[in-house]
Amino acid sequence: MDDTNNEVGYKPEIFDRDEEHAVKYGVNWVTEHGPKLVKTSMGQTYVDTKMSRLLGVPPLMVAGMTPCTVPWDFCAATMNAGYHVELAGGGYYNAKTMTAALNKIEKAIPPGR
Repeated sequence: MDDTNNEVGYKPEIFDRDEEHAVKYGVNWVTEHGPKLVKTSMGQTYVDTKMSRLLGVPPLMVAGMTPCTVPWDFCAATMNAGYHVELAGGGYYNAKTMTAALNKIEKAIPPGR
């Protein structure tokens, strides 16, 4: 009912009429973590997100969904086009075929991707 833990709210906060101090608001996730447009030194504009900085590709993920992203050549083509893709594992019924698909992808894409 009442405590001094700042991580959670308590009953007195509900009935407190002081609008400035009664309720504590969290950070605005859009301004804190949302995408931003950045301009490079070459004058190109890109969408900047944590994902684009981490992977070095546009912040678009082709999610692994069987049967769409099961074919290794589709995944390799998506990666060669400059996007992130997940290989769907639902179409591979044993380790041998999955390993073969991964090896084919590895040979079809640039090193480091």
